[in-house]
Amino acid sequence: MNDCHNLSVEQKQKIAIANRANPYADIVPYELGFGMPKIHYNGFFPQQGECIIYVSPAQTFKDRNQIVGYSGSSAGASVRVAKGLTVRSGGSKGRAIRDTVRGYSDGDLIITSKRIIFIGKDDSFEFKIEKVSAVKVLDVNSFVIQSGRTSKNLSFDTLITPYALGFIRYVQSETATGNDFLNISRSIFTAEQEQLCQNIYSECMQMAIPKQTKNRQKGCMGAVIKILGIFVVIMLAVTVFTTILPSITDKQDTPTVSDYSTMELLNLQNHPQIFDTQASVKEFYSQVPDDRIYIIEIADKAKIERSMESTFDDDVLLYLIQHSTDEDFIGTIEINLFEQTITIDECLSLVANYLPTDFLDYYNNDSSYIQKTDQMNIYTQSFRLNDAGVEFHNDRANQYSYYYNFKIYEYLDGKNWRIETGYSAYGDKDKGWIEKYTEHWETDISNYINLEN
Repeated sequence: MNDCHNLSVEQKQKIAIANRANPYADIVPYELGFGMPKIHYNGFFPQQGECIIYVSPAQTFKDRNQIVGYSGSSAGASVRVAKGLTVRSGGSKGRAIRDTVRGYSDGDLIITSKRIIFIGKDDSFEFKIEKVSAVKVLDVNSFVIQSGRTSKNLSFDTLITPYALGFIRYVQSETATGNDFLNISRSIFTAEQEQLCQNIYSECMQMAIPKQTKNRQKGCMGAVIKILGIFVVIMLAVTVFTTILPSITDKQDTPTVSDYSTMELLNLQNHPQIFDTQASVKEFYSQVPDDRIYIIEIADKAKIERSMESTFDDDVLLYLIQHSTDEDFIGTIEINLFEQTITIDECLSLVANYLPTDFLDYYNNDSSYIQKTDQMNIYTQSFRLNDAGVEFHNDRANQYSYYYNFKIYEYLDGKNWRIETGYSAYGDKDKGWIEKYTEHWETDISNYINLEN
């Protein structure tokens, strides 16, 4: 617990900033180590045995690629040919200019001991905690939540994001270990603690907040500046696109697809593997040009994910994604096998073909389990470096992360599969959660590794 009487100015400013950004939650008790935030939110009625953990303003958002204007447009010309008679020449919209436009829906995010709920004017959703399969950070003020085949992008004030993300993960962890949220929520502060919280709250709310902590422009002037900025960007875009758009659109209209089938492309002889250098991977695929293969940086992959309403909107077959800590290497892969009739054994063979041939020399299996939901079965196998692997990592192979895992998503419609790899221990779940919510998976990836690839 913090020494509450000796909070630094920075700690008090942190509390002041968070409370002013979020009118629904007083985080003083949480920051002082006394318990959960105090919630001030009307109109929501928890279910029996459920309690509210955190509430904050939020937005859901979608990115769409759409026409934002036209280059070289003309309204035509009017010519008077006789009294009362005017002939107008035909107008032309010119070449369409496309851009990514983000649409927001304002609302409130409610995190309870059982659910994650968004209530908004134009959008809403409700995910049960045990059905949430992924929570992935997109940037400093947004993350995506996935439950089954449904994913939602959430955006917050930058000052709120760490709390919203942290409390979701907290509820997941506590649910997995079977802790009683009602007892936690009903814990009563002592009179001394209550008074201290009130004193700290009053002091923090009277503090002046440094200007650099504010991340949103307010008022009419901010709106004017934003409009002017958009106008300048559009004018620049018109100039640039008038010059280069024809070549870009021609390329987009005619995607490069090789003669290889899906499985042939994934099983090319001597194809690159995880932890290969980006240079060697790019060199290999330059000889096999095919727009179904993306060699991509982490930030660009996140942009693509934000632009999609559904996982099934993705027409990329194989992503080879930049390493998270060593940008010279490929760190993870993602394979989308939509509308494919395959088996779990074939998926395991694909995963094994993209693991380094020395993978099992340096990694030991940590856990293998199956999570079953209403929409899919998720097969997970996780690993960690053994002693030889730690030495190898420290000496000359930093790209070999301490933990590694792969997941195979089998959608229950029987025709869609997805494979992805990652760096988290136990496949981003803890042991308690795995024991409670999953089944053991009897598998041995060594049976599938092709030492000749």
